[in-house]
Amino acid sequence: MVIDMTEMFDYTFAAVLFAFVNIILLGILITTYAQNLRIIRSYFTIGMVFVAAMLLIQNLMIIGFWSTLYMESSEFMKTVDMVSHYMFMINLVQTVGLGILVWITRR
Repeated sequence: MVIDMTEMFDYTFAAVLFAFVNIILLGILITTYAQNLRIIRSYFTIGMVFVAAMLLIQNLMIIGFWSTLYMESSEFMKTVDMVSHYMFMINLVQTVGLGILVWITRR
């Protein structure tokens, strides 16, 4: 008997979960960069606030996109399920990258 691991793991839920984790990490980064901006007025610090804000918007849009598509109809659910493992991997990689950035920034 062969067990299909994709049926045992909900990639859509995991992708949204990682998007929430990314939002928390980005909130930490934006707060830290905004505090630094008061002390260090540089284009780099302004750029870091801007980049983190854009990534925050992206993750909010991901959550809205997935929840809207997933709740619409069974046809959309099939499409979402087909591509959810890709979004899961993208969000997982982004979470690892943001985690490293938070760790480096807060040191």
